[in-house]
Amino acid sequence: GALHVVWTEEVAGGSHVAHAVAQGGGFGPAELLTAGQGNVSRRTPCLVPEGDRLRVLWQDRRLGRQRIFETWQVAPAAQPRGLEAPRVAAAPGGDPGRPDVALAADGALHVCWAVDAGGNQEIFHAVAPAPGAPFAAAENLSRSPTGSHAPAIAAAGRGLVAAWEEQGQAGATIVRAERGPAGSVWSSPAVVSSGVPAYAPRLAGAPDGRAAMVWTEQVAPGDHDLRLARKDAGAWSAPTPLAARSGASAWSPDVALGAALAVAW
Repeated sequence: GALHVVWTEEVAGGSHVAHAVAQGGGFGPAELLTAGQGNVSRRTPCLVPEGDRLRVLWQDRRLGRQRIFETWQVAPAAQPRGLEAPRVAAAPGGDPGRPDVALAADGALHVCWAVDAGGNQEIFHAVAPAPGAPFAAAENLSRSPTGSHAPAIAAAGRGLVAAWEEQGQAGATIVRAERGPAGSVWSSPAVVSSGVPAYAPRLAGAPDGRAAMVWTEQVAPGDHDLRLARKDAGAWSAPTPLAARSGASAWSPDVALGAALAVAW
């Protein structure tokens, strides 16, 4: 029943990953999860619960070239809370960044990120098959001749959904790929947006296989609306508009899916 929030906290000489938790009231004091690990750039933290642990990922230049690290354990209430040793989820080359994370129904931890793969930005995915297990070799999800950016990933039932921005000549579009249970292969990416450019896909999934995704797309110069697509009974709906206000723009959406659907921007 606790609500956990992570963010980037600017400090003298760099930035750190901060965390605060609210349970039965307001938020308690914030703590720096990366305190004492050098004042360098750390960005785009994300988190997912894993049993009695809370997995936090971020991009980090502490060791020179950028890597993606994940760490932290919330121990049971009777025990002290503390950091695990950070482990690398994605290492150079190419300065991996913009991670997202999902916990699958089988307990596997899935991470995706964007990275420059030989002069072209691509989306990669890696999995740690069990709590504390090392990450397997990453696979390229986008395999695109154009730039791929801003990935999102979610678990839905026994499968996974991923989405990202795919750069084209006219601007970015939003594409989506899906995968079944462990051992399945990813589907070919399919374009789901209609307006160009389109930005910032976010995903949410539910144990019963439902899923939802939201993104921003341009409908006219200076006018950007949200689009929402939902997966029910194994099929995706056509995108529907949200926050459609003439002459205004809606940015940075996020989505949550449980008994109800919630979208914020």
